[in-house]
Amino acid sequence: MIWLVFGFVFFLFILTISYNHFKFLAFIFDNIIILSNYLSLVTCSFLVLNHKKKIIHNSLCFLCWALILCLCIFNMARTSVVVLVLTATFIIFEQYNIKFTTLFRVFIPAIVIVTAVTFKQNSSAGRAFILKRTVDIIREYPMAGVGLNRFPYFYNKAQENYFKNGKATPNEIFLADNVFTANNEFLQSLSEFGIWIFLIFSIGLFVVLRQEFLKRDNNIRLCTLWYMMVAILLLFSYPLRNFQFATTILLFWLSYQPQKFSVRKHLFIARATMLSLLLFSFYTVCGQFRLITVWKAIDDSSDIEVSVVEYGNLEKQLNYNEAFLLKYYQLLFAFSELEEAEKVLGKVIVNNYSIPLLIRRSEIEKALNKKQEAVNTLRHAVNIAPGKFLPRYELVKQLLYNRDSLKANLEASDILALPIKVHSPKIDEIRNNCQLIIAYHRK
Repeated sequence: MIWLVFGFVFFLFILTISYNHFKFLAFIFDNIIILSNYLSLVTCSFLVLNHKKKIIHNSLCFLCWALILCLCIFNMARTSVVVLVLTATFIIFEQYNIKFTTLFRVFIPAIVIVTAVTFKQNSSAGRAFILKRTVDIIREYPMAGVGLNRFPYFYNKAQENYFKNGKATPNEIFLADNVFTANNEFLQSLSEFGIWIFLIFSIGLFVVLRQEFLKRDNNIRLCTLWYMMVAILLLFSYPLRNFQFATTILLFWLSYQPQKFSVRKHLFIARATMLSLLLFSFYTVCGQFRLITVWKAIDDSSDIEVSVVEYGNLEKQLNYNEAFLLKYYQLLFAFSELEEAEKVLGKVIVNNYSIPLLIRRSEIEKALNKKQEAVNTLRHAVNIAPGKFLPRYELVKQLLYNRDSLKANLEASDILALPIKVHSPKIDEIRNNCQLIIAYHRK
């Protein structure tokens, strides 16, 4: 078994260092950080749940752990590093029967977490800002929440209003960006489902976990370690927003129960329900895979006009898929079916109110000769993240198209005053063009 585990972790390690060469990985994990977090979960789960005192076993586990730790450090995945270091530390203490004092239990995690936070201070400040705005959403919609998967829309709206009111500090303006997740499952779930549903779920989870910890045996501390590791991932990442990540947590939990704890009759219904949900999720994914296969066959067709019709027929079944709707929008826009393209894009924006999508909406409004609407849309995009160059530059171009050179010149001046996070050819191009606009206006 241990050789199979080692092979699986090593396989994931190879895939991760080759992330940019495998499109299916980008489909499953939207960035390298969440993939690193997933690797830390798999590695630490095997360390904790299959802990033994055999030399070969421990040597292989340490090799897996060291490989993944180096990879996570290279990827600058702080949450993964925290999870890996804490897990290894507590397992070593368990291995050599070193007693934990209350101070020591708090001291080690505190040192590791504080080090991780200070390692990327701007990122940590940005996350703190996101959590504050998430709390604002919870206060505004405390009972019913904003709805499942509606967080990106309401968050970016809240962030836009915050900057529009002029309360932001220069550092907040500098750090702000598009936000799709709170990087905290507890707060995001509370904002989406509201207090009542969150409380009901929390009570049910507490009842299940309480039964696990009532069983006092030699594995209780390792069991606690596994739950602590998952809790850290939930606090500083978004594992439940990724199907592969969430089902892996569930599978580890289900597989762990029969080995470490006796099966209790009063837990049978809960476990059977979770297993049923897992099977239902698998069935749903198979159905989605079938639809995506049909979608790919349409894309492979050389007749673009037929593709537009087929996309329209498939829309009702894939209207939840953002990538599909965006591709359908592009086809409609290319064929100058602008009003239909605007409707399709609107379906995406309802759940994902973001800068790139608002810029696309402004392009449609410009094509429909809705000049002022295009300017207003771009101002919304600017207010989501005032420190970003691209939405401001798109606003300058739209103002020039509207022949409002005075406002375009003012916006160009604001762009040149923006601090630069990371230098890139695109930013250099935008700044050069803005300097040309200002120089021309002075003439």
